[in-house]
Amino acid sequence: MKNLCIDIGNTRTKVGLFHGEKLLETFIIVEEQHRVRIEALTNELDFDRILISSVRNLNQEPYKALLSKKGVIVANHTMKTPLSLKYETPETLGLDRIFAAIGAQQMFPGYSTLSIDAGTCITYDICDANSNYIGGAISPGIKMRLKALNAFTDKLPDLEIIETPVTIGTSTTSSMQMGSKEGAIYEMDGFITHFRRRFGDLKVILTGGDTSFFEQALENAIFAAPNLVLQGMNSVLLFNKPTK
Repeated sequence: MKNLCIDIGNTRTKVGLFHGEKLLETFIIVEEQHRVRIEALTNELDFDRILISSVRNLNQEPYKALLSKKGVIVANHTMKTPLSLKYETPETLGLDRIFAAIGAQQMFPGYSTLSIDAGTCITYDICDANSNYIGGAISPGIKMRLKALNAFTDKLPDLEIIETPVTIGTSTTSSMQMGSKEGAIYEMDGFITHFRRRFGDLKVILTGGDTSFFEQALENAIFAAPNLVLQGMNSVLLFNKPTK
C-alpha cells in the first residue's frame, strides 16, 4: 500500500510518497507554487491514502480540492498514534510536533528522544523510553528573531538570514545576524544539555528548514533527519491500517 503524506507548514509544504515504511520520493513546495504543484502531484502520483497535516485553513484553494480525493485523512487530535500523550493540554499540541516525536521514536525505539524542528519556530519535543510524550519547548526561529528586532524597534533594519558565519558582530547588521543565529545555536545546545541531565541516554534528532544552520554548529551530538515529520505521519497511517 502506498501512502502520500502532506505536511503543510507556514512557509512551505513537504510531500512524501511511501510504500509501506519505505520513503520513495519527497517534494518541497514553496509558497508561490502551492496551487499548481499540490494539485499536479496528487493527480500524477499513484497512492492509496493521503494524510494531510496543516497549520493552515484547509477550507481554501488549493486545499479544498485535496479533500475531495479518495482516501484522504486530515490529521487531528483524535487519531490513534503510537504515543501516549502526557501533555496537560493535548488539544493544543501542534500536530507537526506529535509527528516529529513519533518519527524520532521510530528511529530509536526503546530510547528517550528529543526531536527538534528548526523552522519558523524552533520546537523541542521529548518522549521517554516507553513512548510517553512528555512535553518540550517552543521558541522563535532565526528568521522570526530577525523580524522581531526590526518590528519592535525604530532603527534596526529588516534582514534576511545569511549563510556566512559571523563570529563577532562588527556592524549593526552583522550584530543582528550574530545575535539571532548564534543565540539560537546556544539556546539549542542549552536545551539539549538540560534534557540530557534528566533523561540520560537521550537521542537528539534535528529536522526542519533551518537544519543547515545548526547541524555542524552544535556542540552536542545530534542526528539530522530532514524527513522526520513525514516519517512520523506515515507511521501513524501504518498504525491505523484500514479495515477490510
